[in-house]
Amino acid sequence: MLQQNERERIVKPLYQDRLQVHRVLERIRSQENISRLKNLYHRELKRLKKHDYDTEDYQELLSNSFHQRLQHLIDSTLKSAQTKMRQQRSFSGLERIFAELLELAEENRFSEEQVQLVKDMYEFNRDGLRNRRLEMIYREINGCKETADLMELWKDIRAELLNNRRHFGKEFEDLVTARFDGQLKGLTKS
Repeated sequence: MLQQNERERIVKPLYQDRLQVHRVLERIRSQENISRLKNLYHRELKRLKKHDYDTEDYQELLSNSFHQRLQHLIDSTLKSAQTKMRQQRSFSGLERIFAELLELAEENRFSEEQVQLVKDMYEFNRDGLRNRRLEMIYREINGCKETADLMELWKDIRAELLNNRRHFGKEFEDLVTARFDGQLKGLTKS
């Protein structure tokens, strides 16, 4: 095709990109979902490979754009997960988010640093939950003014400790037991 410029009185070739790679790249950059991004990328890559003429330069552009967007979406997902983990008040909710992130990491080949970040976020938030629960248990123990109330509380806390042993750990159990023993001694002396 030719393009005519009346003012300058020239005619020049008008090259049209039949593949419209610029539009594909815009669509890649606008994706907000990792799985949709991957589907779009693979579909467009397959389309480029099927063309009769060489499209390696377009394939490289597409690949670079895809990987940039994928990293951006992964970073956003990690930030969002970090916020969700901070808001969790149960170990099961925290584990669910952690499992989802590990699955996403496996599907999208997170870097070692990103996988380690996921593990660190989980452990940090699990420790925070554990510390908050320990403080609550200490307050409950200190609030018991009768031996019968303390023994009733012990039954409930003991069941919780057994059910959450993998989250709390032995050290946590030892701290709680020592606090119960101390409170029991204080109540029997008075």
